[in-house]
Amino acid sequence: MEQDRKKWNERYRTSPPGQEPLELVNSYARLVKTGGLALDVACGLGRHSILLADIGFTVEAVDISDVAVEELNKSNHPHVFAKQVDLDHYAITPGNYDLIVTVNFLQRKLFAPMIAGLKPGGILIYRSFMYSDQNQGAPMTRQHLLEENELLHAFCTSLRILHYREFLSVRQRWGQAWVAELVGQLQPVK
Repeated sequence: MEQDRKKWNERYRTSPPGQEPLELVNSYARLVKTGGLALDVACGLGRHSILLADIGFTVEAVDISDVAVEELNKSNHPHVFAKQVDLDHYAITPGNYDLIVTVNFLQRKLFAPMIAGLKPGGILIYRSFMYSDQNQGAPMTRQHLLEENELLHAFCTSLRILHYREFLSVRQRWGQAWVAELVGQLQPVK
């Protein structure tokens, strides 16, 4: 954990990522009833946490970087509660969230807890990088990259898939990289 925390602290100090929220998160989060509880996993500097709070969610935001969490807490947004955690050992509260968002982070052992963390009717928005020979300078090892259709197969038996795609994304900072994105909904109990 300490090595990861230091790595991400340095990144947020020297080369912070862009803070424009993804349209994927903006559009699909609005399908969830306002006033709900959202979880932003690996929230970074909080671009999605602040967006979600601005559209009516109370947001629990977690990240390994205390630098990122401190910056997010400086925003003083009354509906964002950011906390530094070790995501390798983080426990998602079952049945607690109307919305869970994870962008540019991959921790496979959190897949099942994310599903369990949703309330009936809750939505999961997940986007992360994929392995490909076409990636240019993606700053990750293979263990931190999704395989083809991996994200879809991880969630398709438990969630109703509202959106899924894999595509080559052109990024200013590193060049191009393959990305997978999924939006799924836990069906209400009948």
